[in-house]
Amino acid sequence: MHIHEDTSKPENRVNITLFHLLMNEGIKNMITEKLGLDKNCVIFPASGLVIEDFVSSHRPDFVIQLNNDIIGYIEVELGKDLAQVKTYKDLARDDIKIYSIFGKKEYGGDLSLEEIYSFVKNKKGKIPNDSQEHYSMKLLLELIKYYVIDGNYKANNKRTSISDGMKDTPIIKALYNSIDNDKIIDEEGGKIVEGKLLINTISQSGYSVRVYSRESKNKQLSIMARSKGEPRIQFPSYKKMKNYLPNNIDFVEEYTNLLENLGAMTIKEIDKTERVSINLSDVEKNIDKMINVIKMLLS
Repeated sequence: MHIHEDTSKPENRVNITLFHLLMNEGIKNMITEKLGLDKNCVIFPASGLVIEDFVSSHRPDFVIQLNNDIIGYIEVELGKDLAQVKTYKDLARDDIKIYSIFGKKEYGGDLSLEEIYSFVKNKKGKIPNDSQEHYSMKLLLELIKYYVIDGNYKANNKRTSISDGMKDTPIIKALYNSIDNDKIIDEEGGKIVEGKLLINTISQSGYSVRVYSRESKNKQLSIMARSKGEPRIQFPSYKKMKNYLPNNIDFVEEYTNLLENLGAMTIKEIDKTERVSINLSDVEKNIDKMINVIKMLLS
């Protein structure tokens, strides 16, 4: 979260409101206690994840400082994103901890917006309803209820065509150059069709490459995705591909072997809902090999 952040995004609106309420000692103490942090630490929007002696392009939502030293970061998600948190943990220095605040407690984060909601709701009932704190708390409660408790954050994740900037990146350019255009669906609102690729996105700085899956509720499976401009590409687990593409086991095996050779060593071990990520540059160097395997799904 930085000065140019898109405040139209639900997650950013929640983060800004939460950051404002960290000035409330009770709310801040609740969060630091739940995360096992020193109550004297300060939490504020992060500019970038510090890796060894430099700041990377990775950017968790909040940085944690104690005595002017960075001791950790916090990633906030309205839903959950285990792969994103794992990426930060893998990249961070050994002396820096990565904490997660996911939407609901059941999502397995270090803390949940659901728990923060309950605490703030209780606290709000004990202060004058004409105070500034009352209205700040009211806004946070309304945001968390609408997006997390009522589940409306999913409705805001509307997929659309990828940006021109993403179309000009090596991976996407290679897909368009190597696969017949009639095998690619990329218009806004496009529906997945068996034997074709669907390329779309939620954000302007990302993309998702999807294939048909009759086992999926929405009849599609993302086999490659880039999120928020991150210099890593995310891929589904081996278990998920086997489950969602039972009639394309040859593809699943070859794709998995290729990803393992590129460094995704845990792809067969992780749970179905988890993902692996590979450095962007490694994927770019091997995109032609990937496309040759992906073509197994295109009829």
